[in-house]
Amino acid sequence: MRHSLIVTLVVFFAIFSLVQTGMTIYYASQVSTSPLLTGNALQDQGYVNLCINTPPVLDFPCNTTLVEDIYYECQLNGTDADGDNLTYSAALHNGTLFYDLNSTSGLFSAIPTNDDSFQDNVTMRFVVNDDSGCSLDGDFIDVTFTFVATNDAPVYLPRLNLIPPPGPFKLKDGVTTRGIYLNNYFSDPDGDPLNFSSSFISPEFNIMILPSSEIILSANDCGSGQVFLRATDPYGLYAESDLIVIELECAPQTPDGGGGGAAPPRERCVPEWSCEDWGICYVNGTQKRKCTDVNGCDSEPKYFWRECDYIEQCVNGVQDYWIPGYELNEEGVDCGGPCPPCETCYDGIKNNLEEETDCGGPNCEPCMSCFDGIQNYGEDGVDCGGYCDPCPSCFDGVKNQDETGVDCGGTCPACRRLETPDSLGDVGRSILVILIPLAMLLLVAGVTYRIFRKQINAFIAKILWMLVRSKKKQILLSSEEKDSLLSMIADMQKRYSYSSDVSSNYPYQSAIARALRQFFDFILSKHTTRSGGTLARINKLSASKQIKSILEDYYNHLQVIESSKPLSFESLNLSLELFRQLVIDVGPTKKQDIARPVHEVDSFDGQDLVHVIQLLYNSVLALQFEEINIARKKYIEALEIYSRLSDSDQEKTYDVLHLTFKNISYVSSYAL
Repeated sequence: MRHSLIVTLVVFFAIFSLVQTGMTIYYASQVSTSPLLTGNALQDQGYVNLCINTPPVLDFPCNTTLVEDIYYECQLNGTDADGDNLTYSAALHNGTLFYDLNSTSGLFSAIPTNDDSFQDNVTMRFVVNDDSGCSLDGDFIDVTFTFVATNDAPVYLPRLNLIPPPGPFKLKDGVTTRGIYLNNYFSDPDGDPLNFSSSFISPEFNIMILPSSEIILSANDCGSGQVFLRATDPYGLYAESDLIVIELECAPQTPDGGGGGAAPPRERCVPEWSCEDWGICYVNGTQKRKCTDVNGCDSEPKYFWRECDYIEQCVNGVQDYWIPGYELNEEGVDCGGPCPPCETCYDGIKNNLEEETDCGGPNCEPCMSCFDGIQNYGEDGVDCGGYCDPCPSCFDGVKNQDETGVDCGGTCPACRRLETPDSLGDVGRSILVILIPLAMLLLVAGVTYRIFRKQINAFIAKILWMLVRSKKKQILLSSEEKDSLLSMIADMQKRYSYSSDVSSNYPYQSAIARALRQFFDFILSKHTTRSGGTLARINKLSASKQIKSILEDYYNHLQVIESSKPLSFESLNLSLELFRQLVIDVGPTKKQDIARPVHEVDSFDGQDLVHVIQLLYNSVLALQFEEINIARKKYIEALEIYSRLSDSDQEKTYDVLHLTFKNISYVSSYAL
């Protein structure tokens, strides 16, 4: 008797729990946009910052040969799929090199000097970072430059104000002057041996240069003259001194006594040189000028050379223009023609005072943004949705628009009103009498559910599947759209592989989100107008209530992917297969579209959370091949393990558990 009573109570409360669980599942399926709170979780609202970013890519498109004393320039090519602002930097791995890198434009320049040419090569690391603030925000490339040394002309040191010049030379009559060494006045940057010579000396004077570089000066007659000293390296480059004066002063002669006196001395021709201005500075850093003796003592003109600072055409601050149509003409100041391209609003580089790449600033069109009052940039509404902040809606958990409460009132459904009697009196005591037994009843029902929850949950799922009515599959995608989406899914399956570091799954997570966005764009662009948010447009579709409910759940799952912290590789694989099932559900799918080798994920005996995800993954795989009984079995196994998860783990997996259940129900309606 006692045993029968216990059994009766257990059965009664089990039936009560079944009814309660069934109603819970039903109402939960009707309110797909409400957040699920399980156990002791408290409802609140907040913001989750998800850092989904595609890192920039860096390319070094230039040659890597550096020629001594030749200006080198290279425009680094950094591209960012998200259109973020880019910052460039560089660092030497070895060796020395003086360089300049514009951190904003990525323009790298250098002029290798003689001090650098002793190196065979030098390696630099170039880095580009975006301003996303994510951990994966950059790319780098290591570049090895090869040095090519060039021959440098000798240097006349007095011209550099390093030492005083060797002259003027004042000679004494009958005395040879020596002790001046040209090695002290000329130097070769490359350390080459120098050959010394002289030119333009007056016939009254003699000069001899010894192998030791010492000069010996003597005079044949009184007066003055000029000389140039020259140092030449083995390759024919030379440096020449300035004009040096040589003088020999003689004492005046006393005339002899006697008859006719001495004949007057013969007047000597003294040259007077007139020189033109210095000519242009050549690429080798030298310039010349022509000098002519206006007194005619020397009929041949003399040409003199000196060192100069060569400034290249593209860096002289002038728009060089030579001949119409000539390739050396610049299109702007130091740009175009033989120089780097001029900055424009369509060159794919952030320059030209632009705020973003090729937009904004005083010269280009305004950039698309979330604050321009225009629906663009993939937005769901004007300056909201897509990559901008979500559009205000009646399902966002925020009191906005003209709502009188959170997601209710105004243009949203009316807020519920709670009426309270003016006086409790006896009514209050009557309610208390009802509530106490009801509380006891619920307590016993809860204990019964805790004992038999696996059997109860499985039983309810089977009952709901039995109630599913046979329906015709609805097609919302064209064959081309279906093929495009399945191709994207296959590409993601090949491209991304397992990683224990969840932060490295960002590219995979972003790719799934973009593909789901493309899916909704396909079905909504041709079946609805663009007015309103995504959920409102889903409700306007000419589709069954069951399909609309599934699409709403998938859109909510997209929000989880876009606004969640990094997901595990197992969770992303399950999301990808659920996406494939969605394409199968609403596309004109043929058997060859889903034919592929599949591998059921082995059972995992470790974490229950991972085990649930793997069982749901296997359930969805079976469903894709219309193995409905296997799909149901795997789902029930996952449901049993789900019931013993912690509250936080149940929140993480509820949306995919719910999606799997709805997919099984829908496929059962048209496949059985």
